[in-house]
Amino acid sequence: MLVATAIALMGMVSMAGPASAHHSTISGTATCGTAPNTYTIAWKVQNWSDRSDQATNVGTVTSSSRGVVPVGASFANGETRTYTETVTGTSPVTLTVGMVWKQRSSITATDSGTVSVFPECVESVTATAPTLTPPTCSDDGRLGVPADTAKVDYAVSPASTGPGTYTVTATAEPGYELTGTTTWTLTVAPKRTGEECWESVTPVAPTVRAVAGCDTEGAITFATTEGVTYALTRGDGRYGAYEVVATAEPGYQLAPGVTATRWTGDLGARTTCVTPARPAVTEPSCTAAGTLVLPAGDNVDYTVSPAHTGPGTYTVTATAEPGHEIVGVSRWELVVAPARTDGCAAGAIEPPTPTTPTSTTSTTKSPIRVPLTPATPAGTPAMTPAMTPTGTPAGTLPATGAGTGLALGALAGTALLGCGVALVLRRRVIE
Repeated sequence: MLVATAIALMGMVSMAGPASAHHSTISGTATCGTAPNTYTIAWKVQNWSDRSDQATNVGTVTSSSRGVVPVGASFANGETRTYTETVTGTSPVTLTVGMVWKQRSSITATDSGTVSVFPECVESVTATAPTLTPPTCSDDGRLGVPADTAKVDYAVSPASTGPGTYTVTATAEPGYELTGTTTWTLTVAPKRTGEECWESVTPVAPTVRAVAGCDTEGAITFATTEGVTYALTRGDGRYGAYEVVATAEPGYQLAPGVTATRWTGDLGARTTCVTPARPAVTEPSCTAAGTLVLPAGDNVDYTVSPAHTGPGTYTVTATAEPGHEIVGVSRWELVVAPARTDGCAAGAIEPPTPTTPTSTTSTTKSPIRVPLTPATPAGTPAMTPAMTPTGTPAGTLPATGAGTGLALGALAGTALLGCGVALVLRRRVIE
């Protein structure tokens, strides 16, 4: 806002015009405007007449040099009106007004007023306060001084930079007047040091790949984080349980709120892949049934169901031993055929040696054959060994030959008995 510095400096008016019984009186006063170098002039225009006839003393404006007084405006005798306008600069300003008075004959007059004195006006301004930038762990604090403007200048004392105490003073330029604070004392702090300056870091969980199956291994991949060290504190990072711990390196600190610095889990057990061999079945013959043959292989156990031997349908299941895992087929259904009967000629069969049957689950790696003992037909007389006659030396046949005939008869009976017996041979090989 612009204000006058002294009332004595307010604009004055000079009036000019003939001394007449009818005339107008014009005066003006200049005050500071709202903008720099602008002024507001208040014009006062008065109609004056020395006659008492009010009806005939009405003056009407016929001309106005500045347009501020409207043409056609009527003034009663002695009436004063005020008109305002804004001007720029301090050059003298003159207002000339012409009036007419209508009585028995028209009376006219032209009068003027001039404003030539203007006040010294100043604008009120407020200085901008300086600022302080706080220090960091890498930089000192900073003093921010506003830049000079057309209205205000700023000065700093002492004239140096860096940490310290400074005084900033604001000064108004000509034509302006400062309001509010004009001097500030500020302290610039040095850069920060100590633990408060340690950089904050946030650990990142490791990437974990578990064991995917036999003959594979897991893996743990640490993140790459500046200021953080990761360590495997449990396990080998390939199998089994593990623990990873993150710690801040010297000069670093965990960020506020960080709680995840330890990760645990299990990568899975180590196993070796094994592929079971398929069990085999031998073809039957005229003298023996087929045979179920279990493979001989390490790290695989085979079980047979149902738990008996001989011709029939069997389910064989392969299971891996501890530390191993089956890959491929592990279950089979196999049929063991009985001995053939078609196209087989009758003949003598050597009696097999009886064998005690074994369990259907065995760790024996060699084949086991389980044949059947031929049965004796009902009604067949038991064979009696030949008797040696008394008085005859052992191994000496009697002269009559009777002992020899008896022995030959016994052998012939045994052969006939063998021809009438059906022999079933069962063989089983268990690994």
